Amino acid sequence: MLWASAFVAIRHLGHDVTPGALSLGRLLIAAVALSLLLVRSPRTRFTRNEVLLLLGCGIAWFGIYNLALNASEQRIDAATAAMVVQVGPILIALLAALFLGEKLTRYLLVGMAIAFGGVVVIGLAMRGNGGSDLDGVLLSLLAAATYAIGVVCQKVLLRRLSGLEVTTYACWIGAVVCLPWVGDLADVVQHGSTRNLLLIGYLGLFPTAIAFSTWAFALRHTDAGKQALTTFLVPAIAAVMAWLLLDEVPPAMAFLGGALCRGRRPGHPSEATRDLNPANPWPRTDKSGIMDVPKVCQGGLVSSGSSMQVTIGSALGRAWDQNQAVDILVEGIWLSGGISQLDGLGVVIDGENFERYVVRLEQIAVVRIRSYGSQPALPAHEGSLGVDDVA
Repeated sequence: MLWASAFVAIRHLGHDVTPGALSLGRLLIAAVALSLLLVRSPRTRFTRNEVLLLLGCGIAWFGIYNLALNASEQRIDAATAAMVVQVGPILIALLAALFLGEKLTRYLLVGMAIAFGGVVVIGLAMRGNGGSDLDGVLLSLLAAATYAIGVVCQKVLLRRLSGLEVTTYACWIGAVVCLPWVGDLADVVQHGSTRNLLLIGYLGLFPTAIAFSTWAFALRHTDAGKQALTTFLVPAIAAVMAWLLLDEVPPAMAFLGGALCRGRRPGHPSEATRDLNPANPWPRTDKSGIMDVPKVCQGGLVSSGSSMQVTIGSALGRAWDQNQAVDILVEGIWLSGGISQLDGLGVVIDGENFERYVVRLEQIAVVRIRSYGSQPALPAHEGSLGVDDVA
């Protein structure tokens, strides 16, 4: 809802405020607001890879994205811009499959196709009287591409950092990208109308500070591709808002597109995943009693004690945040202990007998997060596991 309203606010401000001034003002307000919250949070020392990923997220998603989107909405209407930007979730799913090990399942692809078909119908319906020029469409496509890059960078960062940290620093980085337009912003502050200043403040506090922070929190606990699917409703909501607030009346076909967006199946279970028994969160064995790890854990899926599936990095990050011990399966060997360090590449486990294990995330097949006070479910040993081991 907040991101949908941003398209409408940007469309309105595009008549009086330059893209650079709008981007800089919005990001500065969000960065200051989030920094006030971050002051009370524990400080994290970033690794070199995390600094590079933060720069990628901040420059691409918070800097270039805002500049491109603001410029595009000076040329095309809000609903059409929102539709074109929805190419982003498709790019996110593809990038996540390439770089994060997430699986492009048949259900995810079908859901994406249906939802994207819906936003295409909305876009075609909204192109009636106002039209859409090529420059505006290309700028929206640039925004979609940088949006996808930013989300993939953010997903890796959220394996260890909090959503508040990532969003705050990314806002500051994006603001630095927009500094060449500080003169334009000063002119808006001096001579702009009260309504325009209030709208810039709204964009900074609500669609940026609040929406991006809650997005980061949700992204930390799910796959990037599946999370991106939730934004396919944005064009339908933006079309209705533009109709009510800007008198950009969406044709009847736009509502058909919105219905298609709601008709997708993003939550359908993956073919690569089996339901896990909440009473016994370990993967099932086949008739020979051997654990079927490759099929159950394809794409980095793990069990956290229920049927909900999360990524390896997210599961470890959650255990680290809650100071819970874990059992991990690495090349047929079970390792147990607490997490002392975690980043986008690997994890350090402090064993219960004063051992220390350094493991790359890609080597981990299964993660079990232990409840407080529970004992290791499986002993650390090498080789295949029998029925008695997993019962």
